[in-house]
Amino acid sequence: MLKKCKDCGFEKPFDEFHDQKYKLADGTLVIGKRSYCKVCGNKRSYSWKDKNYEKSLKTCRDFYYRKEYGITSDERDRILTEQDGRCKICGTNNPGGKHDQWCLDHVHDNFKRIRGVLCNRCNRALGLFRDDEKILASAILYLQLGTEGERYRLPVD
Repeated sequence: MLKKCKDCGFEKPFDEFHDQKYKLADGTLVIGKRSYCKVCGNKRSYSWKDKNYEKSLKTCRDFYYRKEYGITSDERDRILTEQDGRCKICGTNNPGGKHDQWCLDHVHDNFKRIRGVLCNRCNRALGLFRDDEKILASAILYLQLGTEGERYRLPVD
Protein backbone atom coordinates (compact mmCIF):
# COMPACT_ATOMS: atom_id res chain seq x y z
CA MET A 1 0.00 0.00 0.00
CA LEU A 2 1.33 3.46 -0.91
CA LYS A 3 0.89 6.92 0.61
CA LYS A 4 1.66 10.28 -1.01
CA CYS A 5 4.02 12.64 0.86
CA LYS A 6 2.64 16.18 1.22
CA ASP A 7 6.11 17.68 0.81
CA CYS A 8 7.87 15.86 -2.03
CA GLY A 9 4.70 14.53 -3.68
CA PHE A 10 6.10 11.02 -4.19
CA GLU A 11 4.07 7.94 -3.41
CA LYS A 12 5.97 5.75 -0.98
CA PRO A 13 5.34 2.58 1.06
CA PHE A 14 3.70 3.11 4.48
CA ASP A 15 6.88 2.08 6.32
CA GLU A 16 8.58 5.21 4.93
CA PHE A 17 6.26 7.38 7.05
CA HIS A 18 6.59 7.86 10.82
CA ASP A 19 3.73 6.71 13.06
CA GLN A 20 1.44 9.39 14.46
CA LYS A 21 -0.55 8.79 17.63
CA TYR A 22 -3.48 10.96 18.64
CA LYS A 23 -6.64 10.75 20.72
CA LEU A 24 -10.15 11.31 19.46
CA ALA A 25 -12.67 13.40 21.43
CA ASP A 26 -14.06 10.22 23.02
CA GLY A 27 -10.55 9.29 24.26
CA THR A 28 -9.93 6.56 21.68
CA LEU A 29 -6.25 6.25 20.77
CA VAL A 30 -5.64 6.24 17.01
CA ILE A 31 -2.35 5.26 15.43
CA GLY A 32 -1.88 6.51 11.90
CA LYS A 33 0.90 7.77 9.68
CA ARG A 34 2.32 11.29 9.37
CA SER A 35 1.61 13.35 6.25
CA TYR A 36 5.30 13.70 5.41
CA CYS A 37 7.66 10.85 4.55
CA LYS A 38 10.57 10.22 6.94
CA VAL A 39 13.07 12.01 4.67
CA CYS A 40 10.93 15.15 4.30
CA GLY A 41 9.90 15.04 7.96
CA ASN A 42 13.55 14.94 9.04
CA LYS A 43 14.38 17.87 6.73
CA ARG A 44 11.47 19.86 8.22
CA SER A 45 12.59 19.00 11.75
CA TYR A 46 16.21 20.06 11.16
CA SER A 47 15.05 23.24 9.44
CA TRP A 48 12.82 24.12 12.42
CA LYS A 49 15.65 23.39 14.88
CA ASP A 50 18.01 25.67 12.92
CA LYS A 51 15.47 28.51 12.94
CA ASN A 52 14.50 27.97 16.60
CA TYR A 53 17.82 26.91 18.14
CA GLU A 54 17.27 28.26 21.68
CA LYS A 55 13.70 26.93 21.89
CA SER A 56 14.84 23.57 20.56
CA LEU A 57 17.67 23.39 23.09
CA LYS A 58 15.30 24.27 25.96
CA THR A 59 12.77 21.66 24.79
CA CYS A 60 15.43 18.95 24.67
CA ARG A 61 16.82 20.02 28.04
CA ASP A 62 13.34 20.04 29.62
CA PHE A 63 12.65 16.56 28.28
CA TYR A 64 15.97 15.29 29.66
CA TYR A 65 15.56 16.94 33.08
CA ARG A 66 11.98 15.69 33.40
CA LYS A 67 12.98 12.15 32.40
CA GLU A 68 16.14 11.94 34.52
CA TYR A 69 15.40 14.10 37.56
CA GLY A 70 11.67 14.91 37.51
CA ILE A 71 12.21 18.69 37.14
CA THR A 72 12.19 21.28 34.33
CA SER A 73 14.93 23.68 33.26
CA ASP A 74 12.90 26.46 34.94
CA GLU A 75 13.24 24.59 38.25
CA ARG A 76 16.96 24.18 37.57
CA ASP A 77 17.12 27.95 36.98
CA ARG A 78 15.36 28.51 40.33
CA ILE A 79 18.06 26.43 42.07
CA LEU A 80 20.72 28.49 40.28
CA THR A 81 19.01 31.71 41.42
CA GLU A 82 19.09 30.43 45.01
CA GLN A 83 22.86 30.01 44.49
CA ASP A 84 23.07 33.68 43.37
CA GLY A 85 23.69 32.58 39.77
CA ARG A 86 27.00 30.98 40.69
CA CYS A 87 28.58 27.53 40.69
CA LYS A 88 28.00 25.78 44.02
CA ILE A 89 31.69 24.78 44.21
CA CYS A 90 33.94 27.47 42.70
CA GLY A 91 31.53 30.42 42.67
CA THR A 92 31.99 31.39 39.02
CA ASN A 93 29.10 33.02 37.18
CA ASN A 94 30.25 31.50 33.86
CA PRO A 95 28.90 27.99 33.14
CA GLY A 96 31.49 27.28 30.40
CA GLY A 97 31.43 24.15 28.30
CA LYS A 98 30.46 23.47 24.71
CA HIS A 99 26.91 24.87 24.97
CA ASP A 100 27.63 27.38 27.76
CA GLN A 101 25.06 25.61 29.96
CA TRP A 102 24.99 24.99 33.71
CA CYS A 103 25.18 21.38 34.92
CA LEU A 104 22.68 19.84 37.29
CA ASP A 105 24.72 17.94 39.86
CA HIS A 106 23.14 14.94 41.54
CA VAL A 107 23.98 12.04 43.82
CA HIS A 108 24.82 9.04 41.68
CA ASP A 109 22.30 6.61 43.14
CA ASN A 110 18.91 5.27 42.10
CA PHE A 111 17.13 8.36 43.45
CA LYS A 112 19.28 10.96 41.63
CA ARG A 113 18.92 13.52 44.42
CA ILE A 114 19.95 16.98 43.25
CA ARG A 115 22.86 18.59 45.11
CA GLY A 116 23.07 21.85 43.19
CA VAL A 117 24.04 23.54 39.94
CA LEU A 118 27.69 23.51 38.87
CA CYS A 119 29.80 25.03 36.13
CA ASN A 120 31.04 22.64 33.48
CA ARG A 121 34.58 22.43 34.93
CA CYS A 122 33.49 21.58 38.48
CA ASN A 123 30.97 19.04 37.20
CA ARG A 124 33.63 17.34 35.09
CA ALA A 125 36.12 17.43 37.95
CA LEU A 126 33.69 15.64 40.27
CA GLY A 127 33.12 13.07 37.55
CA LEU A 128 36.85 12.56 37.04
CA PHE A 129 37.22 12.03 40.80
CA ARG A 130 34.29 9.58 40.58
CA ASP A 131 32.41 11.56 43.28
CA ASP A 132 34.71 9.81 45.76
CA GLU A 133 35.42 11.84 48.91
CA LYS A 134 38.57 9.83 49.69
CA ILE A 135 40.09 10.54 46.28
CA LEU A 136 39.17 14.24 46.60
CA ALA A 137 40.72 14.38 50.10
CA SER A 138 43.87 12.74 48.73
CA ALA A 139 44.00 15.30 45.90
CA ILE A 140 43.66 18.13 48.44
CA LEU A 141 46.53 16.72 50.50
CA TYR A 142 48.60 16.42 47.35
CA LEU A 143 47.96 20.07 46.46
CA GLN A 144 48.81 21.11 50.02
CA LEU A 145 52.28 19.55 49.68
CA GLY A 146 53.25 22.68 47.82
CA THR A 147 57.00 23.00 47.50
CA GLU A 148 57.65 19.76 49.37
CA GLY A 149 57.14 18.00 46.06
CA GLU A 150 60.13 19.84 44.57
CA ARG A 151 62.33 16.77 44.79
CA TYR A 152 60.55 15.63 41.62
CA ARG A 153 61.22 18.88 39.80
CA LEU A 154 63.03 18.46 36.51
CA PRO A 155 66.24 20.46 35.99
CA VAL A 156 65.80 23.70 34.07
CA ASP A 157 68.29 24.49 31.30
